Amino acid sequence: MQENNFTVRVGVAALALLGLVTALYFGRALLLPLVIALMLATVFWPIVQHLHQHWHLPRVLAGALVLLAFVALVVSFALWALTAIQQLVQELPQTYEQQVRVYEIIRRNVQAISPEFAEHILPPHVEDSIFFKHFDQFVKTQTDNLPFYLRTTVENVVLVLFLVLFLLLEGEMLIQRFGQIFGPLTEQHAQAAIKALHEMALAVRSYIVWRSLINAGMAVFLGLFFAQLGLRQGWTWAILAGILTFVPYIGPIIAGVPPAIEAFISPGFGPATVVVVTYLVVLLVEGYIIFPLVIGRNVQLNATTVLLACMFWWVVWGEVGLFLAVPLMAGVRAICLHVPGWEAWGNLMGMDPTAPSWVRKLAARLFPTWRALHGLTIEQDQEAIIPSAESAQQRSARQALGPKDASLPAETAVSRSLPKTGELADSA
Repeated sequence: MQENNFTVRVGVAALALLGLVTALYFGRALLLPLVIALMLATVFWPIVQHLHQHWHLPRVLAGALVLLAFVALVVSFALWALTAIQQLVQELPQTYEQQVRVYEIIRRNVQAISPEFAEHILPPHVEDSIFFKHFDQFVKTQTDNLPFYLRTTVENVVLVLFLVLFLLLEGEMLIQRFGQIFGPLTEQHAQAAIKALHEMALAVRSYIVWRSLINAGMAVFLGLFFAQLGLRQGWTWAILAGILTFVPYIGPIIAGVPPAIEAFISPGFGPATVVVVTYLVVLLVEGYIIFPLVIGRNVQLNATTVLLACMFWWVVWGEVGLFLAVPLMAGVRAICLHVPGWEAWGNLMGMDPTAPSWVRKLAARLFPTWRALHGLTIEQDQEAIIPSAESAQQRSARQALGPKDASLPAETAVSRSLPKTGELADSA
């Protein structure tokens, strides 16, 4: 009987999962703008609350001001992107002679590294190159499709902005109504649901804000480095790297290809090597030191979860799903950690701190708020700063016991060195 019940539960869970995936796939036209709007609303919510409570602005005006600032930022970036794309297209070889000249430069540089590889991939006659035949057609196709991409993007942006405005205006009411689904607001279930919702919003907001700040800093550093190296499109590649780094693993790899190719074509193999090595160092510092330090432990996801999430959301929602995969899973993990019975699933998706121990020790000493961000208590923080240090009392107790009990734990050594209750009475 128990085996039958287990089989039924597994079957029901599999059907529910299949139904969820189907709904996500076929409902992406509706769900994608809603999910993006929810994420933006969680980011803008503290700003709107501050303007409403401390500056006494009406919530409508506060939300409108925040959205206007965001629209101005998006429009400025869009104008810059269009200018950069136009300049990049103009710098591409237009005539047949220019294309042949660029092909010969690439082939000569590749031959200097590996002649056999150049012979197989880049034949001597440019007409025999498959890449050369299809490159011009690829650029023309993408250029012709650009107006369609722009129109679709503008329509989705307008829809998302209206959704964000409504969420900012009615956020408090929606949160209360969400809690009432689980019972009266005074009961434990409703309060737990609202708390889980707040924790999910905090996890998503923390990831988006810190990820954006880190990517912006990385883009500025790479832009200065590429410009100093003499790359003509250095800032374009740097900002592209800042955008694509939102996509784990795949994004940084794709973003590193264009600057390496430009450096390889123009200056040569040496500058291209410098570009690749510096780019890898920046990614390592960002991924293993900076990002784990500023992101709280409730937001950190292990590599397996991130990779599976990217695969799942890419299949369901395409390229946009790659950008949303990590914040979505961070929100799911936050919910699992605060729902009774689901904590094990949240723990399964999490990970231990990946920053080096000396970096975490230094951060704990310099920034007291870092402990709260990572959920450390004072005792855990002291243990992290001095992991194996014994107190003066423990060391003196171990010395008093002599070499016979030197291998005992420090707490046992202290307890054995203390006088017993009877001994205290006799001495009195």
